[in-house]
Amino acid sequence: MIFNSKTKPIICLDFDGVVNNYKGWRDEGFNVILDTPVQGTQEAIKKLREKYTVVIHSVRCSHHGGRQSIVEYLEKYGITVDGVTANKPLASMYVDDKAIPFDGNWDRALRRIKRFKQWSYED
Repeated sequence: MIFNSKTKPIICLDFDGVVNNYKGWRDEGFNVILDTPVQGTQEAIKKLREKYTVVIHSVRCSHHGGRQSIVEYLEKYGITVDGVTANKPLASMYVDDKAIPFDGNWDRALRRIKRFKQWSYED
């Protein structure tokens, strides 16, 4: 899916861990979403949509029924976005709960990678 916004820059949000309170894989399948939204998600996305085209990105969309389950989840919780996709769109910004920032300096990036401790859902 290609998002072409001539009036607003695109901001891409990861679904699990950013939009919802993802607690880790529990063998429920890609099309079953058990976790509730992160507190303030609906309001934050509404505010973002004033200045940005908001696109949700998720690996769930790569699996049968995954994209539709996200669309239904967003509708259930009254969260309006401009798109849901498996492919990371060309965007001005990406918000992800498992990211290492890159600022153009590979030495610094390699140190961050070495120190990186993946966030644990059991914490």
